[in-house]
Amino acid sequence: MRTPLLLVLASTLLVACEEKPQPGTTPSTPAAASAAAATDTAPAVPIAAGAAATAADGSTKRTWSGDHFEVVVSAPACKAKTSCTAEIQLVAKPGYHINEEYPYRFTAKPSGGVAFKGKEAAEVFSKAAGDFSKASASEAKMQVRYEADGSVKKIPLSGIFKMSVCSEASCQIETPTLDVDVPVQS
Repeated sequence: MRTPLLLVLASTLLVACEEKPQPGTTPSTPAAASAAAATDTAPAVPIAAGAAATAADGSTKRTWSGDHFEVVVSAPACKAKTSCTAEIQLVAKPGYHINEEYPYRFTAKPSGGVAFKGKEAAEVFSKAAGDFSKASASEAKMQVRYEADGSVKKIPLSGIFKMSVCSEASCQIETPTLDVDVPVQS
């Protein structure tokens, strides 16, 4: 009678101890990475936002940092009624690299005074649309195109950046909210 009870107890412990993926990680196979990419996960660690800095020429820059990456948004001052481009730079910290399988995407928050110029949809900029390019194993950039209508003095560029960096053991999926005000010149 004890043997069946011990077997049930042992099998329950094995199931409970089975290795489960950690939040914010992606399995290493492409199929598993695609499935994980389709589901957003919470950041593994808090993401710290630095203060925005505006240079004398009107260009604006702001940095977000996590344990495994740094994101820098740079935007020159935007002249009203002309095409403008902000750049989102992703830098993987030492021991990590850009996840080549991940479908990187920035979805801008609509706002008065600015019209976004995404290829898929006005507010959507993505790897699939050609907005994302890898510069090296640890650095990539995304271009965000927009136009100011001249009704505001500063354009609020804000949105969610879906991104991923990997180590040899796992991949981290992050979704920081990026926001920076860009001066508008008449």
